Amino acid sequence: MQDANSPEWIAWQSATELRHHLLSGGALPEIPAPPVNFGQGLRFHADLRLGYSRWYAAEVTYARSSALAFGSPGFVVSALAINAIGNSVRRSRALALAIPQWREHQMVPAILTSQCIVTFAASRWQFWYFNRIMTITPVFAEHSAIFTFDGNLEPLRLQGVAAAWLSAAAAYLVFGVDYLCANPNFSRMGPSYDKVRGATDQQERIRELP
Repeated sequence: MQDANSPEWIAWQSATELRHHLLSGGALPEIPAPPVNFGQGLRFHADLRLGYSRWYAAEVTYARSSALAFGSPGFVVSALAINAIGNSVRRSRALALAIPQWREHQMVPAILTSQCIVTFAASRWQFWYFNRIMTITPVFAEHSAIFTFDGNLEPLRLQGVAAAWLSAAAAYLVFGVDYLCANPNFSRMGPSYDKVRGATDQQERIRELP
């Protein structure tokens, strides 16, 4: 059973409550601007600290060794075999490092604004603008949110207990309330828009009764 006082459970409850609030017609909460000049016209919705990584392949080289062996035939064969095995191991390691995978793992500030997500990684501020986001995928079991982009911009993964909240808020800002309601990636976070809207309308009618 999930500990109701654990950070994970509290963060999950906050995320599901946010989605319910947005589907009910509520506005995304705002926070004061952080002490960094990001320009004019931005509204700020969250200032988080999350794990950061990017998905891409890499060019990896390895040193291939050559062996010269002198001695008995058995010794020469053994030496050449050991050298071949070493080269094979180095090649396998290089291939494993070269394939697409999550890289640049680090903890970063992640600020949600009205126009983009801002992170500070590799000693610089990075702006992930909404008009380039193609998909937002929450991976609840890993406490992560994965963002894919148009063009050649590599996917971004943000991880931490607040990732579910961030994914719901970002989906609302990028794609709108209908996406947040209908996209199956968010279905685990609560009932559909129709059920939420129906419950809200019923509560309003009850309040209007004499």
